[in-house]
Amino acid sequence: MVFTPLSWVFVAEHVPRQYLSVACSYVTASFLVGVLFSNAFFLWLTDFMTTVQLTDYGWRLPFFVGALLTCLPLLVWRLVKETPFFLALDKPKTGKNLGRPFTVLFKRCKHSIFVSMVLTIVISSITSVIVLLLPELIEINFTLDSDLFSFSHSLGIVFMVLGCVFYGMISTHENFGKILVIGSVLLIAQTLAFFYHLQAGGDYILIMYALLGFCAGIMGMIPAILVQLFPTNVRLTGISFVIILPTVSWVC
Repeated sequence: MVFTPLSWVFVAEHVPRQYLSVACSYVTASFLVGVLFSNAFFLWLTDFMTTVQLTDYGWRLPFFVGALLTCLPLLVWRLVKETPFFLALDKPKTGKNLGRPFTVLFKRCKHSIFVSMVLTIVISSITSVIVLLLPELIEINFTLDSDLFSFSHSLGIVFMVLGCVFYGMISTHENFGKILVIGSVLLIAQTLAFFYHLQAGGDYILIMYALLGFCAGIMGMIPAILVQLFPTNVRLTGISFVIILPTVSWVC
């Protein structure tokens, strides 16, 4: 999974609590915007180069561009200060626990680890299936116009960005559970309607893909829950740990 826990934690610890959910949803939505740009770059490559050129040297260009873009946040990071929450920690206690964050994590945050793993599986499933695997699954089992379907997938990601921001705006620490349940039910219902529509011919694939993407935006509010489950001294360690497990399972 390519979401960075560092971005969630850093943003969450800089904004007031009432803006926590919407701020984390912006971070999640920014990943999806990156997916759109990568898809557009790939389409440009396939239109600009022949198959022989792509096989020969063109496939290296995305890695080269990605390496250059990676240098930008590294340079900016040198100018960024620690979060107020981290600076407010008691320095003697911080030094005492600095060498054993996993010990503190597994000793005091077992319940938080379990809840976070469940929520992380939700994010990983939505990202892996709807963003990455769904196009190939549809092409294997259904016959649709390739250009229309490609545009539909991109449109779905655009509405997923909007959905992330929407759920981030309407959710707060007081209604996280209610919004998550309602949003999950809507996502399940829209997923069933989406595949039923494909079996019926897929005449309204644009509308159905847009609705599916918007409903999948429920994952935009989950990072705000994750950052509140762990104390500041092990927050980044805890979120990083629970995120890497679903990532490894999907890769395997």
